[in-house]
Amino acid sequence: AFRTPHAFLITPEGKVVYQGGVTSSADPKRADSFYLKVTLKKFLAGEEIESSRTRILGCQIARQ
Repeated sequence: AFRTPHAFLITPEGKVVYQGGVTSSADPKRADSFYLKVTLKKFLAGEEIESSRTRILGCQIARQ
């Protein structure tokens, strides 16, 4: 993870099928896209996930 929140969707086999932001805005009330919600619905329905990566918003995670 590079920023928080940084969401990941990983299959039981260990394949990363999505990584990125939760929504399109740091303020969920102002978001026009809910990336993680849409991805989870498609994954559970067995549908193709069009965007496997999206922009990550939030605070940077400092590394030393």
